Amino acid sequence: MLKKIVVVSNTSFADVEYLVKFDEHQILDGLNAIEINDVELAKKVAGFLKFNDHFDLFIISKDRNVLKQIYKLYPYARLVYEISHLYDFNKLKNEIFGLHSYTVLISDGEINQQTVRQLKRHGIVVFTRVNSTLDIAQSMLAGVDGVVGLDINELPDLNADYGFSPFVIAHRGFHNDAQENSIRAGIKAHQMDADFIEMDIHMTKDNKIVVNHDHTLGRTYEKDFIIKKEKLKELQKIKMTYQGEAVDERLPLLKDFDNKLVESNIGFIVESKVDSKHAMKRLSKVINTINRPVLLMSFHPFSIIHMKKYMPNLLNGLLIDFNLNKMSLKSIIKTSNKYQMMIHPYYKHSRSEYCEELRKRAINVLPWGVSEKDAVVTFLRGFYGVNTNHIDQLAEVIKFVSTKKEVTYDIGDVFNFELKSDKLLDVSKEVYVFDDQNTGLQTSKDQITGATKPGVAYVYLITKVKLGSTRYKLASDLIKVNVKEKDND
Repeated sequence: MLKKIVVVSNTSFADVEYLVKFDEHQILDGLNAIEINDVELAKKVAGFLKFNDHFDLFIISKDRNVLKQIYKLYPYARLVYEISHLYDFNKLKNEIFGLHSYTVLISDGEINQQTVRQLKRHGIVVFTRVNSTLDIAQSMLAGVDGVVGLDINELPDLNADYGFSPFVIAHRGFHNDAQENSIRAGIKAHQMDADFIEMDIHMTKDNKIVVNHDHTLGRTYEKDFIIKKEKLKELQKIKMTYQGEAVDERLPLLKDFDNKLVESNIGFIVESKVDSKHAMKRLSKVINTINRPVLLMSFHPFSIIHMKKYMPNLLNGLLIDFNLNKMSLKSIIKTSNKYQMMIHPYYKHSRSEYCEELRKRAINVLPWGVSEKDAVVTFLRGFYGVNTNHIDQLAEVIKFVSTKKEVTYDIGDVFNFELKSDKLLDVSKEVYVFDDQNTGLQTSKDQITGATKPGVAYVYLITKVKLGSTRYKLASDLIKVNVKEKDND
């Protein structure tokens, strides 16, 4: 069955209880969601939440003023922006983050894997409003994070492991034969088809944003200089090293990565190693010139605060080691709601209950530091993605598959489906009937072979992806099949 999504409904099956109206007693009991589309009610609810310091609540609204008012009065609830239809992507992204949200609820049913993946590449959590089992299946196959609807008592049993394939993140680039955080490592990550390059930034004495993990150069360059105490010109006189030998690279600017990868849409995950307000202002100026998905993260709380202020249209991220950090689950959830954060835990930890509680709240988790032997198993756990030095272990990943969303079948014929990977290659496939709607639709392997009467049926395709010694099943979107009597004229 597909990775479990978050269910928001008025049933005991739900992860989040959907309250049909504001009730002061119910709202404090458990994990709930409420719809508010009236500004005066928004003020009342925000005041109530503030008085009780109750942050563990989803507030859904179609009204931008409602969400703005709630955040102004009590910025710790989870805000969900509902839209009736999809529109210009950049405008939508900026509107979502501009409302202090990172979660969108789409209610028009026009949802598919590529749309969901595009939203998620910018860190946006995607919910859909559903009215039927068919809607739920379509949403699950598209790879959404959750569904909102009344009377949901179960999820359909779909014969696949994933609709959304987790992202592959190259930790400091792919540096199996190059220095970490080098342009070469970034180019190799692109060549290995990673979704993101994770990189670390510092600021020089003359306010330039450069990419390096340590605050000094000694570990990866010929000489040891403190980055913040030197101007870029002096720092770039020093050659980078790899395995003790000098190579023809110098300390790169963040913008250099963007320029060298101009033909690629690979995303950047930028970890700030500095936390000053001034550095975040300078970083924002660079990022404003970058036209690709960018996610932010840091271990430093002040970095996150300043990132939110100066880069409000980007998703934040908290780096954390659950085993060492004493931050409570309550504090993590509350901070994530206020600062629109993804959580980046060190992958080896004993707090699996934290990950489950974050999943129920559709707070994305992206593990880092994943070892070579654990890369595949961590990928298959279905997190937002995997941040690893060893992306070569995930080289066979198929990001998504595509096919026609609607086909016509003439009774008596044999219909062959086509299924292509994200690389536009044909892939092996099997067809599964989700709902034949009394058409008696018959299938065999990758074909429709028969039907008993005209009508409309719904099917989906799966392809089996080999990853190391493991195989997993990746599903297509739901396909509408128009079944017709064959025209013998």
